[in-house]
Parts: sequence; structure tokens; C-alpha cells
Amino acid sequence: GKKYGMTATKILSLELDVPNMGYAGFINLKAKNNRTKKEDTYSIYVNHGRSSARTRGGKLSMLERLMRQCDCDLTVVGHVHEAMDVEINQLTLSLDGEVGQKTRHGMICPAWLRLIPGSYGFEHGYEPCSQGCGVIKLGTDHHAIHVE
Repeated sequence: GKKYGMTATKILSLELDVPNMGYAGFINLKAKNNRTKKEDTYSIYVNHGRSSARTRGGKLSMLERLMRQCDCDLTVVGHVHEAMDVEINQLTLSLDGEVGQKTRHGMICPAWLRLIPGSYGFEHGYEPCSQGCGVIKLGTDHHAIHVE
């Protein structure tokens, strides 16, 4: 662990040959459709998350707070061990004075924490949580984001 200078994120970033963002970071990700040759670029803010919230409302507030901090297409966060997603719509004003609308997406990732006797979560009284992996689909038409 951290005591020896190696963390799961450091190992994963080395294996994938990508920069280690640590606790939080920004990503510009290009989606490309090889069939239509269309492409689109998405701005993404990723944060480990920090909250002692126990209710869905409290967890959602943490996600929305992080979404307001950054003007990104997608905000992805973890820590609270419950899969959730949200959309926030905002009005925009173009340089030529046209009013439009922008949708920003947020996702709380599920966890890999299993509650079994003797586990960290079990011993700390955590509730059973959403398990597995969240899915993000980025389209190349109309700046489309779908979060599951």
C-alpha cells in the first residue's frame, strides 16, 4: 500500500501505460466511430470522492457539488459505494448571442466491497452496496453520453 510507495492506481496506470492521476484529475477523451468516421471529444473530471453520507440524497449532493466545481461533460466519483447517475441541464450563451442548453452528466461508481463476516465493510457496519462496474457510453453524434 501507501507505506511502500505503491498503490492500486499506480499499478493500474503502469499496466495501462497512462498517467497516474492519483486522487483526482481531468481527462480529454476522444470518441471515434470507425464506420462513420465521426468523432467527438469529451471533458471528464474523475475524483475518488469523500463523503460520510449514508443516504442517497447525501451521496447525490456530494456528486452534484463536484459537478458544479468543474465545467466538464462528465464527472465520475466513487467512495460512497452506491451506483447513481444524474444529469444537470444548464443554459448556455454562444459568442453570437444564441441561447442553448448543455447537459452535464455525473456518475457514482459502484463498489467491489463485499460484506462478509470479517471484512472491512462488515466490521464497520456498512450497508450492502451496489457491486460491479459502471458503464459510460460516449457517442459521436450530438455529443451523446449515456451512463449506466
